[in-house]
Amino acid sequence: MIWIGQISLKTMKITFKDVGQGDSILLEWCTGGTNKIGIVDCNLRGKKNNPVVSYLESKSYTRIEFIILSHPHSDHYSGMLGLLEYAEHKNVYIERIGSTFMLGDLKDYFKYFEITPHETDLLTSVRKKWVQMIKSNKIGREETLMDGKTMRIDNDVTLVSIAPSMQDVRDYQRIVKLDAKVNAKEASRAANLLSTLIKVTYKNYNYLLTSDMEKASFLRAYTNEIHQFNGVNFHVCQIPHHGSKKNYAKEFWSNIANFKIQNAIASAGEGYRHPSLTVLKAFYNSGYEVYCTNIVNGMEDFVKIVFAKQKALNTFSTPAPEYTTANDRAFIIKNNTVIIEK
Repeated sequence: MIWIGQISLKTMKITFKDVGQGDSILLEWCTGGTNKIGIVDCNLRGKKNNPVVSYLESKSYTRIEFIILSHPHSDHYSGMLGLLEYAEHKNVYIERIGSTFMLGDLKDYFKYFEITPHETDLLTSVRKKWVQMIKSNKIGREETLMDGKTMRIDNDVTLVSIAPSMQDVRDYQRIVKLDAKVNAKEASRAANLLSTLIKVTYKNYNYLLTSDMEKASFLRAYTNEIHQFNGVNFHVCQIPHHGSKKNYAKEFWSNIANFKIQNAIASAGEGYRHPSLTVLKAFYNSGYEVYCTNIVNGMEDFVKIVFAKQKALNTFSTPAPEYTTANDRAFIIKNNTVIIEK
């Protein structure tokens, strides 16, 4: 059972860690009386602080069901090497590790993902470490996440990597072949085409993790894998690319926004002007409860708008903590619905 405060619940808890501009997502649940954890992305907060490793150190997990690197940008993997080293040193077994690139230790290929040599070196080190851990039986298996890859984690949890598709990969290859050395920024942005779109199903509840998906990829995913969306209520949706306006695909979100129980969450930090107020309002106007790990940029103005509406209904109301402070945002299943943990 997962302990939340002083209450033990048979549930799933999904936590978006406050790591500034980047992603670190924890999924915890209980199946057959055993507490389990899976991890999607791992970003450092600052240069040294690794919130995911700190969390694991505070718990008693001896096994991680899955680690997923959503795509090769450093704000999604800067803490991944530290996470793997922690698991190796503490004998925490990793059942599976997945990503959208499986090309061994080809540094000449990795250099197209990032702009700086430092990031390329780090990504190469991450890849080498998990290959080493697979060989030493500290990681059970490796998964390539694309084109509807389905992973049955246990009787209660299933993951489907709806994207990227082969067309996304071909579009990426077309862009970097132009001349990645000359067009470094364009080639690095193109790596967003390798972003995963992951559908997590826990019993009758569904979560959609979008990493840094591009607009075209969302529309392609809906067309190619429409059975993954039709009639599905996504109780928690990750707002893509930290709330970037360029990554908001209105048509896609309109197609899946026909349910009552929905929450949208962005993880963002200083320096990138994310999340966009336009995007936050679009989700809110579609019926989502909207949250962010930090009250920055467009979220500051969004909070003012929401609070003004609350004030009009109740002059004595005060903003909820999740709208005033930077912190982890965790969602739990309680009373047959998904709510944000207070």
